[in-house]
Amino acid sequence: MQVNITGKHLEITPAIEQYIRSKYGRLERHFDRVLQADFVLEKIRVNHHAGFHAELILDIEHHEDLISNAKHDDLYAAIDAVLDRGVRQLTDLKDQLRNRKHSGTESPG
Repeated sequence: MQVNITGKHLEITPAIEQYIRSKYGRLERHFDRVLQADFVLEKIRVNHHAGFHAELILDIEHHEDLISNAKHDDLYAAIDAVLDRGVRQLTDLKDQLRNRKHSGTESPG
């Protein structure tokens, strides 16, 4: 899986990149047809309060992209939250595909 990391109003340091690369394996563990993961990290300001917005775009083989978003005061917490949401979307998609595949095989009883 290819992983792209982009920063808006934020420099992507080697520590941030290493943190993301150490965590994105969770995505592959849940669903093996992820072709590409794009992380967009953004520093935001709202009423003199700084925070972070993390977006995860997952390119799935033979399916629409899955998009997850999370905001938090801490950058690493935002990354964790967006990964949690991405994992949740992947497991839901996997369940949908599994249920659709097996739903037509039941005989009326």
